[in-house]
Amino acid sequence: MIVYDNAKDPAALRELWPSGGMGNVIVTSRADTWPELVDDAITVELFSRDDAATLLRARTHDNDESSAAEVADRLGRLPLALVQAAAYVTQTRTTLEHYAELVTQQMGDVLATTPPSDYNIPVATTWSMSIAEAGAQAHGARELLIFCSFLAPEQIPRDMAPDCAVNLPDPLPEFASNRVRYDMAIAALAHYSLLSADPSYLRVHRLVQLTVRLSLSEAEQRDWAAIAVRALSHLFPHNPSDRETWERCAQLTPHVLVASAHAARLGASEPTGDLLMRAGVYNLARNFLPPAADLMRMAILDYERSEGAESLQVAVACSELAHVLHRRAELVEELAVSERAIRIRERLNGTDDFGLVEPLSRLGNAFLELSRLDEATDSYQRALSITESTHGNDARESLPVLGQLAWLNYRKGNYQTALRLCQRQLQIDISTGIPDLHTTAFIHHGLGIFHHAMGELDAAIQHQSQSVDIYMAEDGAESYETLKREESLANHLVERGETTRAIELLDHALQGLSHIHGGDHPDLGAILRTRAAAYLAEGRLTEAHADLVRTVGIYEIFYEPDHPYVARALTPLARAQLALGEREAAAASVERAKLTLESRYGTNHPVYAETLRVQALLSRENGDAATADQLIHQAETLTRAARNT
Repeated sequence: MIVYDNAKDPAALRELWPSGGMGNVIVTSRADTWPELVDDAITVELFSRDDAATLLRARTHDNDESSAAEVADRLGRLPLALVQAAAYVTQTRTTLEHYAELVTQQMGDVLATTPPSDYNIPVATTWSMSIAEAGAQAHGARELLIFCSFLAPEQIPRDMAPDCAVNLPDPLPEFASNRVRYDMAIAALAHYSLLSADPSYLRVHRLVQLTVRLSLSEAEQRDWAAIAVRALSHLFPHNPSDRETWERCAQLTPHVLVASAHAARLGASEPTGDLLMRAGVYNLARNFLPPAADLMRMAILDYERSEGAESLQVAVACSELAHVLHRRAELVEELAVSERAIRIRERLNGTDDFGLVEPLSRLGNAFLELSRLDEATDSYQRALSITESTHGNDARESLPVLGQLAWLNYRKGNYQTALRLCQRQLQIDISTGIPDLHTTAFIHHGLGIFHHAMGELDAAIQHQSQSVDIYMAEDGAESYETLKREESLANHLVERGETTRAIELLDHALQGLSHIHGGDHPDLGAILRTRAAAYLAEGRLTEAHADLVRTVGIYEIFYEPDHPYVARALTPLARAQLALGEREAAAASVERAKLTLESRYGTNHPVYAETLRVQALLSRENGDAATADQLIHQAETLTRAARNT
């Protein structure tokens, strides 16, 4: 057996290669092009997390599993870096816990020190030598690697540099526009294992990226961070809500995050706010709500830095962030950013600026969810007044605010007014030209809810089915709006006795929205409450009880114990408890619901009628039929009044 260790390339061994015989030859090398001499080339891949931690513990005789795993993660499970880490711990008589702190605080320093005993140069020096050799082999290779070092390490689109060549510094534009020379640069970098490539993507290990960045002066790092942001601004679609752009947006969003973070850290001059907002809008369109919120917050910070804390760009970004926060049920922050957007616009453009309509609507939405109905009314009415003074009555621009006023009246118990406002919406939508299908779908959703409140079940199901069908055709079966509308349709179907179909819709909606939100959320509470109604209708009392207990818990976490949503979940919970023979628990639940509704809405609100009906059931259980009849009469009176208001 012959072993050639750390061979530079095939040419270096050609004269030394045995011409025949029965022996074996093993070659180790940083280069990856050996097919002309070697039958079986094995790439040393990244270790698994467990294997990396095991190697560290074995070489250091330190059994701290947690620290070993942390070091493995910090080093990206790169074999040579792991061996160097073990050498450092052994030679300096320290611990893996200490090394974990060092790689967090001084990664560049530790990579440049203490090579393992069987490898005479540190990891950082190895890469620096390889970078120099690759740059000598292919013009532009070094600059391409620098560019990639200011992006995310994985899934760098192979066509990124050619597609944004005009935004790159010399010599990148020249060689990136020549695909043969560009491919040769990639081949040179891959030859020295500085990146890996396939027909679609490039990948650069994050420790290689760090080494490259640390080889630059601070001014050079700033310049390259700005170059990366500029390139991404050129490439990132300007209409990220368009489904046709989503594949490209998905490719570029991780790189937007990394490049923007480098630019912010280094104080690069290139603004990142617009780029971050586009990425945020894309994530919102895809229902990736946590990254959408983070991207928009980052955009606001950049706008504050580049344009000023009271700039119009900050106001626009705050309004968009409020939309995301509403979807995440983060209502206190939604109030704050909406109020900030309003304050900035009023200062810059006056109190009648049409740009105020959107943040006023966002503010009203937060007040509505918090059951602060008077404040919601003020916000919506002001938004409608500005819209009508700017565009006239019954203009298409008034559709969103009319819809919000319809929902406000529904929450106030004015069912007929809510229905009239929604019907006016539909008339405007039809009469002002080609309708926007998403707007039309949401109007039909409102009509479904309001017809149901009026006791018109067939009309409710018809409109709600139309809403589901439009959203499904436009956005797909797993979209946020489709899933939400399925819950509403299921609610109507339960009342018509179609519980099997209703439960199928609810299970689908629950699964989809759980995936979108990643955990409990008020959207899930609505589904669980409706599914519990279906279970109660089928006599599945234990399952209904479990869903309602979970619903109460969700609403208490996201709102407050005396929020009307909690009360509306406690009422059916009392029904389930009573059916299970838990009379005292049922009485306590309905009493708590009554107290909440009395304090928030008073005793004349139609929602209060449901607590009266449950109280009637309790009275019958106690043998008091007269009281039960009186309570039912009160409930019916409240419902009739709401349908006439």
